[in-house]
Amino acid sequence: MKQIFNNEILDSLKKDSFIDKKLFLRELILNANKSVIKLEELKKEKIFINELKEYKGRIEVYFEPSDQSITVVDNGIGFSKDQLIELTKTSDILAVFLVSKNISIISKKIGEDTAYKCKIQNGEISVNSCVNEEYSGTVIYIKLEQEFAESFTNIDKLKSYINEFINQINIDLFLSYYEDFEEKIEKLN
Repeated sequence: MKQIFNNEILDSLKKDSFIDKKLFLRELILNANKSVIKLEELKKEKIFINELKEYKGRIEVYFEPSDQSITVVDNGIGFSKDQLIELTKTSDILAVFLVSKNISIISKKIGEDTAYKCKIQNGEISVNSCVNEEYSGTVIYIKLEQEFAESFTNIDKLKSYINEFINQINIDLFLSYYEDFEEKIEKLN
């Protein structure tokens, strides 16, 4: 494990009432959108022809109230190991730390054979190779702090937050959840 953030700084930021805690969701979805657009550009340029033959970009947001978690999934360009480590140093991921207990990211970059899992908890990071199917993309699982779980695992509030920036999303965006033990998937744009 490698320390990436000072916990005292994170705790101070978490208490700052001027920081918009919804920012993490916007950043993750907009980054997923960019990732899918990059892969669609490669498809247009006829790069990775076999891998992208039937490619259709999409983003899914899953939420699970009983687990107090939210997950953002895209089938975009993905991250290499080095890119994944660099991602953890950006302000994009810092916004996620403000609402989370821990974060797990699984990503596979297009054209690479290995996927990587990055686990971030208590300001420490570990990155290891892992099994992933053939496709590229990224899965970001966020275990929310108790005080944010209700807001970000409530369908109406989540839709309201996403609607604040939905016009910036060019890729099909879906919201997935369980209702009465049945999976529901709603297209949001």
